[in-house]
Amino acid sequence: MKRLSWVFVAAMAVAAAADPDAEIGALAERLGSADPDVRQKALPDLEALADSSPERLLRLLEHTDPEVAAAVRSILEPRGIFPEPEKTQRCQSLFKLLSTTPPGAQGRRKLVEELLELGGPAVTRLAIELASEPNCQAMPAATRVIAAGVKTKLALQARNAGGAAFWWSPATRSIYAFEEPFGRRRAGGMGSSRFSCGTGGARESTETPEELVIRALTTLARVPAGAIFNIAEEDYVPARRVFYHVTTSSNSSPSSLPLEGVFSGRRVRVDPPNLDARPTAIVAALSESQAAGFKGRIIRNTAGRWALEVTALEEHAAPVSKGIYDPFWWVAEGEGGLVRGNGSLREDEAADEAWTKDEVRVIPLDKNLPEGTTRLWLGLDVTPGGAQLVPAPVDAR
Repeated sequence: MKRLSWVFVAAMAVAAAADPDAEIGALAERLGSADPDVRQKALPDLEALADSSPERLLRLLEHTDPEVAAAVRSILEPRGIFPEPEKTQRCQSLFKLLSTTPPGAQGRRKLVEELLELGGPAVTRLAIELASEPNCQAMPAATRVIAAGVKTKLALQARNAGGAAFWWSPATRSIYAFEEPFGRRRAGGMGSSRFSCGTGGARESTETPEELVIRALTTLARVPAGAIFNIAEEDYVPARRVFYHVTTSSNSSPSSLPLEGVFSGRRVRVDPPNLDARPTAIVAALSESQAAGFKGRIIRNTAGRWALEVTALEEHAAPVSKGIYDPFWWVAEGEGGLVRGNGSLREDEAADEAWTKDEVRVIPLDKNLPEGTTRLWLGLDVTPGGAQLVPAPVDAR
């Protein structure tokens, strides 16, 4: 009995040495089958293994059946999988670094050059990604408060909803914003201002096609599948206390594109796509502001309502109102700086009069604050697009 046990163990050891991975061996048999239907049905299993455990397929690259080796190579190469595990690891690392290192950043060119020098599967994967058609979804953004007069990064985001990474040129998108006063009574026209960012440099005729491709890749952004990214961003100092309706505008692509170069015998084409996602956002620029000739504060009136008390320090002409907007306005701010509501302090058209020196007016907010309000802002646009009186906000909890 003891002898039989040793014979059994020895037989199993021989079998394991002949085929250490029975699943891979069975897959190889299907890939090398004379029946084309069997070979075709084996491909999904091959792709699944390439995604989950590519190292288990490496030995099949040296399979005695050239059709099996070719089938495995055709699946591994587009994924950047090398026969040498250390090269595969470096290839994956470089693609990740190119996703997190901003275009134009110091050291990005070296990452591109090293990726291309790896050759083979690295170049194949890069060429496939560069040819990928993006599927982008605009990300919704809640209306939030930012500080007027302070540099703020305005950013609009999208998500790569496709199944593959893609490369694109951030220089082709800019931030575009429309201004809207807070005291809106009903829908109407809005003023606008545009913030733009620069585009890439000009093509240098002394560079080889390969050098041009490398330089172009340093200016492109790589977005992995499922990643959320800034489709447009801009540093801006909002001067006015208004809503900024932020959207994107398209800039022209550099005239040097498309470009082509050959690396390790493989052609790489750089022709970044235009992204169809058009995310939007609204931000409320707010901060205290003292208008010349006025002073103000937020109080409770005799009826217990929040109100804006304004004192004229000198004579003033009547505030100019276009009817669409009331120069007296309110903004309710909630947790996390989210805007809970806004509008006119006076819902009906009011006949504004000139101010006399030392005159005091109290304009109440004749409505309940939205649920979740933590801070209340009240203000006066003394002149359209000009001076504004915004006293310190109050805790409205």
